[in-house]
Parts: sequence; C-alpha cells; structure tokens
Amino acid sequence: MTALSPDLLLETWTRVRREVPAARAIALLEAAYSGEGLETLPVGARDRMLLGLFEDNFGNALNGTGTCDACGATIELELDVQVLAARPAVEEAPVVVIEGTPATLRLPTVADVLAAVDCAAPSRRLAARCLGRTDETTLDDDDVRRIGEALLAADPLLDPEIGVVCPECGADQAFGLDVAGFLWQRVEARAQRLMGEVHLLARAYGWSEREILTLPAARRAAYLAMVAA
Repeated sequence: MTALSPDLLLETWTRVRREVPAARAIALLEAAYSGEGLETLPVGARDRMLLGLFEDNFGNALNGTGTCDACGATIELELDVQVLAARPAVEEAPVVVIEGTPATLRLPTVADVLAAVDCAAPSRRLAARCLGRTDETTLDDDDVRRIGEALLAADPLLDPEIGVVCPECGADQAFGLDVAGFLWQRVEARAQRLMGEVHLLARAYGWSEREILTLPAARRAAYLAMVAA
C-alpha cells in the first residue's frame, strides 16, 4: 500500500501546488515511495506508478465526464485503474526513419518532459531528446510527427484514451486522459477538504493541525459531526 497520510498529502500539496504538472507528479511519487531519481523514469512507467498511487488513495475507478462531438450530450466516463495500467509498453525500442536513415528512439523520461515544458516548441524539443539530439532545429515538422507517432505506438500510456459509445446518438467517442493531472485533481480536492476539517476542529477544540491530521479518519469524522450538530 502507498496510501498518503493526511499530513503528508497536505504537506506535499502545499509545497508543489504551483509547480508544473510533471514536477507535481514526481513530488507525489517521492512522497509515497520515498524514492530518488524518479526523473529518469519513462513517462509511461511513471504513470503506471501514479495509477497505483491513485488506486491506493482514491479507489480503482477513474470517473469523469465528456461531451459528445456529434450531439453535444454529456457522457459519463468510468475506467478501471488496473485495466489502464495493464496496457504494456513494447519491449523493442521504436525505430523511425529520419532523413532517409533508420534511427532508434528511446521512450521519453520525466526529465525530458521537464526540459521541454518551458521551451518555445516543446514537442520538437521532446522529439530531439528521444532521438538523442541536442539541437531540435535539425528536425522538421514531419520528423516531429513521425517521432511522436512511433513513441505513442510504443507505449499507449504516453497518451491514453478512453473509448466509449455515446448513449444518446451511438457515435464512437475517444477522450484523452492525463493520468498525472487526474491524480492531482483528487489530491487537491482532498487537501482542500482536510484544511476545512482542520479549520473547524481547531476552532471548536483548540487542537493543532498536527493533532487533527493524526486522528484516525473515523474519529475525525465523528468529531466533525458533533461540531456540526
């Protein structure tokens, strides 16, 4: 189990809530697994760990809504965490033809994403790094597209999709899923709820934040019910 204690979740959220999404995801993994060097993980491997963290803290169902492109209806989405995490990456390194020559790619790591996020052309920077080049200006748009397609074919978790049929019109729909972003939304919601609980119990009983957060969840809920009564 990699359940985040209330105080650790709140501390991590407070510390990295203004960071870029890739940095927030790594901070959550470091908090949960007490690991270092996670920036070297391929993005798909990171997201499989994030899905495990999601399951241990929020359950095994990824729930959300989407809008049908065909009729505009709201579609309820649900996907089992384990089904998504089980989508494997290929064992062979992807190969793409650049300038008429086959070139072997490596899957993008978290460090690659962090290096690309603030540049003017992040997709081009990421493609160059996966190709082993330091100068992304040597790649044209077609090169970047081919590299991106090869990488996505190599690991479906680089850009996972949820495929559904619209219950209103029957049209096939595909919705993208940002695993790190989805987990962070749940973390943020829980952090806000915990701060609200601390506020109410501290005002009612004069307890410190640490005293409140270390209470078992059932006892904290019981005290909150008495305060609200």
